[in-house]
Amino acid sequence: ESEKYDASLSLLNEIIVKTPQNAFALYYRGMIYDERKNITMAISDYLNALKYTKEIPILNYLLAVNYDSEGKAKDAFIYYKNFTELYNNEDEYLIYAKSRLEELKKDAG
Repeated sequence: ESEKYDASLSLLNEIIVKTPQNAFALYYRGMIYDERKNITMAISDYLNALKYTKEIPILNYLLAVNYDSEGKAKDAFIYYKNFTELYNNEDEYLIYAKSRLEELKKDAG
């Protein structure tokens, strides 16, 4: 939140080198990559984080949005679907994910 991305990225890289299965470090590093518009690296970190935990359902949403922005409807559909199945808060994220699921249904075929 304080936008100290370089320092945060450095610390997260150190954590990930020591504990490569640290899903939360991968998640936060992915968020930094997202902020820096490095979608490829963000997706990679989010996918790796999902390998190690199912406790961060927002990862599915972030993957869906990133795939959606790249025009990858099938991948976006899968992760929006996962998100809607795992996420329990009826908030703007869930509402958006459900609406995109409907919109992508025909393209994801």
